[in-house]
Amino acid sequence: MKLTVTLRDLISAVSEYAEDENEIVATVVHLVESGRVRLAAASWSDDFIESPA
Repeated sequence: MKLTVTLRDLISAVSEYAEDENEIVATVVHLVESGRVRLAAASWSDDFIESPA
């Protein structure tokens, strides 16, 4: 069973356990290339949060 996540969520989850940026990159690449996770498209609106007026 493949887990479908956004790249942002995958990096966030991996970074909680990784010791440095190299380990984050290596783990994310491995998970995607091995087929264990599938990347989902993120909504553009997730990137922008409107500040109150």
